[in-house]
Amino acid sequence: MSVPGVDYIDSSTTAGSSTVTAWLKLNENSTNALAELNSRLSQISYELPDGAQDPSVTVARVDRPGATFYLNVSSDTMDRSALTDFLEREVTPRLSSLGGVQSADVLGGRKPAARIWLDPLKMASLDIGAQEVHQALNENNVIASLGNIENATHNLSIMSNALQQTSEDFRQIIIKKMDNTFVYLGDIARIELGEDRGSDSARLDLRESVFIGVVTSPGTNEISIGDALYKQLEEINARLPQGTEITIGYDGTKYMRDALTEIFTTLVETVVLVGIVILLLMGSFRTALVPLITIPISILGSVAAMSLVGFSLNLLTILAIVLSVGLVVDDAIVVVENVARHMRNGKGRIEAALISSKELLRPIVSMTITLALVFALLALSAVYQALYLKSLRLRWLSLFFFLALSLLHCRQ
Repeated sequence: MSVPGVDYIDSSTTAGSSTVTAWLKLNENSTNALAELNSRLSQISYELPDGAQDPSVTVARVDRPGATFYLNVSSDTMDRSALTDFLEREVTPRLSSLGGVQSADVLGGRKPAARIWLDPLKMASLDIGAQEVHQALNENNVIASLGNIENATHNLSIMSNALQQTSEDFRQIIIKKMDNTFVYLGDIARIELGEDRGSDSARLDLRESVFIGVVTSPGTNEISIGDALYKQLEEINARLPQGTEITIGYDGTKYMRDALTEIFTTLVETVVLVGIVILLLMGSFRTALVPLITIPISILGSVAAMSLVGFSLNLLTILAIVLSVGLVVDDAIVVVENVARHMRNGKGRIEAALISSKELLRPIVSMTITLALVFALLALSAVYQALYLKSLRLRWLSLFFFLALSLLHCRQ
């Protein structure tokens, strides 16, 4: 049975657990694949062995196997189990509702648990087995409907709340009746309330802590999600109990924010340095003005082309723009220098621009196509095409736009 969109499948099995990983094809919609997998699993769930839990499906990103944000939670008034219960009821549902957030899970938390130490000597003297204790705990720790009471004007539901909340509640559980005498759990056991052992632990500065891992969905804008998360945390912290605080322990977008800042800085530095070099070598500000004006106008045109084809400003697309600045200036300098040569030979400005455009149209177009063909060879690889060359193809489109713009300036 094949699943559309799945490239290949691998699995790993340990004692009591089995994990099957379905790897999706590049650019496959994970939401549609998840729905299809759940549908196929429901068709074969009857084949699972008796006692096996129903399989659950989760989506994980290959580029970021962990969470994008880790929130540190500290409290001076609640223990770890109470804090975990509070976070799962009050905090994680609000974080999960943020747009682009796939899940928000409590890490290093503990569930409340009751520890019962049975006294084997007392149990033997009263002829009580561990199975009887287990059965009594199951039967006396439930919420059930006992029916309803109805009259001409009212219909009342009767609910039985047998959940045990304190150590004393557990001590009062009846285990057995002997000769009109009840044997309670407290008679044969020592009971303490605590927390379960858990499967993971979280530490901050060598101290045990509780974290909330916020996982973002594939293909979302993590910087926008981070901005929304910071605002949400301000609202949540204002409503937390006294002595409880949630802070950002790890922000996976800091690197991206710093990288984008550096790329924008590099873009500005590139434009300034290119302008200085052109001005020094050409010796005339008016002559250098055409290539300099070409740069910002071409960048705006490139951003407009990116918007039309659905690209956003990210590390790869901005880097392509930075690299294209030098190529744009190359074309413009060649055309302007050729116009200046004809003007030195006695031609007028318009005549020199028209002659230069006719002479250099084919060479510049050929040079641009040559640059595009270099990347076209890599585009034959589906992996490179999917991961990188989608943005670079936009750069090729921008190069033709830059070429036309440069020639237009020369004609003017």
